[in-house]
Amino acid sequence: MRMRGCVPVLLIAAIGMESAAARGGWISSDDYASLNAVVADSASDSEKLAAREFADLWKQATGKGVYVSNVPYLKRGIIVWIGQDGVPDELLGYVKPGELGTDGYCIRTLYLKKSKQGHLAIFGGKERGTMYGVYAFFEDYFGIRFLTPDYTYIPKKPPASLPNIDVRYVPPILHRQTTYGLQGMQTYSEDQRAAFQRHMRWSFPPESGLPAHSVFTILPPGKYFAEHPDYYSEIHGKRTAPTGFDPRNPVITAPPLESQSQLCFSNPKVAEAIAAELRPLMQASPEKIIWNVSRMDWDGRCECPDCKAIDEAEDSPMGSVLTCVNRVADAIRSDFPNQLIETLAYQWTLKPPRNLRPRDNVIIGVCAIDADYSRPISDKKEHGPQPFAGALTEWSKIAKNIHVWDYPANIHYSQTPFPSFNVIGPNMAFFAQQNVKGILSCGGGMLSDDLGALRCYLVSRLMWQPNADAQAIMDEFIQLYYEDAAPFIREYIALASTAVRDKGAFLHCLGKSDWMDADIVVRADDIFRRALASSVPDIVKQRIEDAYCSIRYAAIVCPPRVTITGDRISIDRPPCMSVEEYIAHVGERGARSFEANVSLPDYIMARTGKSAPPRHEESPIITLENEKHRIWVAPALKGSVVRWNAKEQAVELLRGYMAYGSAPGTLQEWTCAPPLPEGPAADTYEVVEGSQTRLVLRAARPDGLQIERTMELKPGSDSLCLTLVITNTSNKPLSANIKIHPEFHVEDPPEIWAPIRGTWQRQNAQDAAAPYIASRFISAEEATRIVCWMPGKKLAVECGAEAQDLGGLIWHINTAPDARQCNLEVLPKNEPIEPGAQRTLLVRYSVSSQHSSPK
Repeated sequence: MRMRGCVPVLLIAAIGMESAAARGGWISSDDYASLNAVVADSASDSEKLAAREFADLWKQATGKGVYVSNVPYLKRGIIVWIGQDGVPDELLGYVKPGELGTDGYCIRTLYLKKSKQGHLAIFGGKERGTMYGVYAFFEDYFGIRFLTPDYTYIPKKPPASLPNIDVRYVPPILHRQTTYGLQGMQTYSEDQRAAFQRHMRWSFPPESGLPAHSVFTILPPGKYFAEHPDYYSEIHGKRTAPTGFDPRNPVITAPPLESQSQLCFSNPKVAEAIAAELRPLMQASPEKIIWNVSRMDWDGRCECPDCKAIDEAEDSPMGSVLTCVNRVADAIRSDFPNQLIETLAYQWTLKPPRNLRPRDNVIIGVCAIDADYSRPISDKKEHGPQPFAGALTEWSKIAKNIHVWDYPANIHYSQTPFPSFNVIGPNMAFFAQQNVKGILSCGGGMLSDDLGALRCYLVSRLMWQPNADAQAIMDEFIQLYYEDAAPFIREYIALASTAVRDKGAFLHCLGKSDWMDADIVVRADDIFRRALASSVPDIVKQRIEDAYCSIRYAAIVCPPRVTITGDRISIDRPPCMSVEEYIAHVGERGARSFEANVSLPDYIMARTGKSAPPRHEESPIITLENEKHRIWVAPALKGSVVRWNAKEQAVELLRGYMAYGSAPGTLQEWTCAPPLPEGPAADTYEVVEGSQTRLVLRAARPDGLQIERTMELKPGSDSLCLTLVITNTSNKPLSANIKIHPEFHVEDPPEIWAPIRGTWQRQNAQDAAAPYIASRFISAEEATRIVCWMPGKKLAVECGAEAQDLGGLIWHINTAPDARQCNLEVLPKNEPIEPGAQRTLLVRYSVSSQHSSPK
């Protein structure tokens, strides 16, 4: 197979030699035992390794040995020159090794005049290029495939002859890495990991001095906030910074929502302090080229007048962030001319600023974390252009150094089915078109995760060669890796891909793949059972079992089949392993937790719950109704309000009855004890009292808390009144870590308003990129009311709470197509409740065609 995109080199015969192109071919199998690989003493370590690799792979492919020496050994008639220094100048022709960069290579067959034998030259970048040329030679002309760390496919018979070769290739993307390489190789030996890294052409960027989301690592609030509160975000008129969390692992140990903030990026002293902290680190580690100065992985941006002025002038919150980053880059440039400062552009910093330009020693890491991987990122036809594509295109016009953080797998849990295979090729080609210099392909963990071996191989090949035929690469891998079971793997991929397309699903790297419902799981399970029953070797059955793990996970958590008959709702899920059985099963296959200090069982149970949901559930539907609203409550389904129909506006505010368990749409009580995962506070509620306008539900929790919710819908009223009473029935104090959690449906991005200390203020960004995901905590001292205004429907949902026992309000928006939700949550004060004591929330949710803000 000849490499796509290889550039033919114009060769002009030099004195004393001629191109192999003048002959009929290079060598036949009769000559396979006559090779002498020559690598100079002055060659780099990589080039010397390339020579050893050439001899080893030649032996495996042909059964013949290769003599390796530092000068030609005349008794061997065919010379293979390895590395720049091993090729006589006259044999280089017009190819200048410097033009090949660190990773490019040239492969040429040549004849010395008066010689009957052709010779081979493989040379390129001394760092890695020559070595990659050796691998390309065996891939393209012998059909060798480096599929996984423990499986290299080598055809049983070598070709009868080898043709004349004249190729040159320089990869357009210089830095190529995946989380498979960073995290998922721990089950293999050190030698296997190192070899696979080379085979996959993972050209890691120079070692980074700091991880992503680094600004609180550089300026820890615990060290600086007390003396320099002006270094941190002003939110609602108050300087705010979190304490008591580990800034070195901010994604996993995020602080509570109410204390999440950023730096005050417009403050020149902040840039000075960052530079002052970086200088000794950079001096101590001169080998580390890239130093990350990027925002924390949440919102909490600064609202001070200076930050607001910059962001408004630049038409992007990235304005103030890049102002700071540029100042840092300027401050370190003279002392560290070879070092680079990297910052991240995603979500609220995705949009490039209007006038500011990154300095030449700044890397912009553009992150596709909110992209839809059900379609190519650059696709504009079906649902319109993706914001990430437009942002990357604009960044490519103004930034010298762009890296992309790509997410072609699920990062909520890497066993989650995620059929993105059809878009990986178009996306890589698009990144290359935008002159991206580096890609980190995120999401995958173990090679056994959700067809991880296939995804790792496909991503790696396409990072190396973005315009290659992705479908051909995938088909070949499946055939070689799964052998006679390959048709079943293709059938499963087709099933999953078709389900995503037919349902119009938004394939989001943080999503829960709710498109894979109970019916799809049953069909997928049947495919894998047939695959395991096929006649394949045990090693292939192990690979099938690896792929099967994602379906076993989906069976536990997938959306159920929902049936409503009269005044009853039924929920059915497919058969599944217990959570304990699943944990043991994937543990045996090498799975591990990817969160620091979190065990594998805890890591998985955070995603599945401690036990699998019941395979069958049902509940009566109790209706509250007046002239303006119809509300359905299912007490035995976690006390869920599964429907709220606003009759006058003809709007379904809560849609849980349509897709219970597969999409937001219920009102429930949830636990809220960060950093533990949130979720329903009780599995079932008993009906204490019920009528058409009033319903009282009660649930007892194992920890001793009792929840009693009273719902009233008075005749003619626009409002649903909720009274939540939390009683401690135990003999010890307990935290009131329970909140009211409604998931209102929104079609268009809503506006969130609140009267902060008496003044109505819009809480969410006006120019947020879609899909827009954001949250904010509002303390009881700041406001006791919050409004979600839906401009498209001219509809307002207002949440108001009595100040007594109120801890605060939370608004949360997710406008992704598979969510479309706005939560208006109410939290009680979180001081422990003494034994026998109670805490009470009095809450009113109102619906109208206008709201109280100054709009």
